Amino acid sequence: MYLRDIALAHRVWDEPFVSDEETFDLGGPVTGGDIRAAVTEGYEARERRNGGHAA
Repeated sequence: MYLRDIALAHRVWDEPFVSDEETFDLGGPVTGGDIRAAVTEGYEARERRNGGHAA
């Protein structure tokens, strides 16, 4: 890991990424199953992209 990566990981931003007034419309309630499916899908896509090798 490079020093700049460490610095960015610990950076304190001047403004929040999302303001308190801003919301996201996810089309309804998000369930634990929805989250598990999204994480699994992302993991499998990364594995296909990397050919089974470490990222």
